[in-house]
Amino acid sequence: MKKEFQLDPGAVILVVDDEELCRRNICHMLSDDNVVVLEAGCIEDGWKIATENSAVRIDAILLDRKLPDGDGFELLQRLRSISELKLVPAIIQSGMTDQADISRGMLAGAYHYLEKPYRRQTLRMLIHIATREGRERRYLVSKIAKTDDFLTLMKASEFEIRTFSDVDRITPYLAQMFPTPECAAIGISELLVNAIEHGNLEIGYQKKTELLDTNTWSSEVALRQADPRYNQRKVTIHLRQLPDRTELTISDEGSGFDWKKYEEISNDRIFDLHGRGIPLARNLCFDQCQYHDKGNSVTCVGIHSRRSI
Repeated sequence: MKKEFQLDPGAVILVVDDEELCRRNICHMLSDDNVVVLEAGCIEDGWKIATENSAVRIDAILLDRKLPDGDGFELLQRLRSISELKLVPAIIQSGMTDQADISRGMLAGAYHYLEKPYRRQTLRMLIHIATREGRERRYLVSKIAKTDDFLTLMKASEFEIRTFSDVDRITPYLAQMFPTPECAAIGISELLVNAIEHGNLEIGYQKKTELLDTNTWSSEVALRQADPRYNQRKVTIHLRQLPDRTELTISDEGSGFDWKKYEEISNDRIFDLHGRGIPLARNLCFDQCQYHDKGNSVTCVGIHSRRSI
């Protein structure tokens, strides 16, 4: 049975689409939700809305590819250069979904693809997930500045975690060790969540698809975390500081998975509501990110161009 959900109250969505009818249709689809929709018909208007009003905090961007003054990717790349905006999830509306285009979008920082035309429920669910993850990213990054500088003096350390709340607590500390902490925080969080969810709790890709479709993911996670088969499993984190790099290895106690299938987003998974974590970590968050053996261990690396440890 599918449960109803509500978008986060007060979420601000920037829609950049040159077709007024499309923008109006999106507003209509979201009219029953307590959200604010900002509209732009071209790259420059979208840029002005996003950058000239510091009082408005955008939670998600719905971006068309074909715009009068250029490719939507151009706006995405410009927004990614602004620290306050580079963490905002951007959903690409497009009919162009070949593998090269997908890869280009991921490298530009796209969060998801949405094929036109789409259903109201699909749009609402995707924006719900994107705004939630966007706010979680901002929270993690905000905690980095509050960590202690002396932690950067550590040469090596080991941690064990079990829950998603543990992920929120430890991610800012680990991210501080990397050359770009804001990007590292996103990648670390994604990989730790994967280790708990897909590794220790053994919620596979297809199972998560079903849980998201029925809005029962949270309840299934709670059940498995209370299950004796899973609740004693832990995720082990090994941190190592070298003169030129930071290495972080994350290992879970699950049965592993075919990680090579998920290094990039393939055409058959492009419109799924999840499955972005590993490509995001590999393409945007670390200099290197490599799974090992059966897939229950991954090492991510941040290269320090100039750093004395």
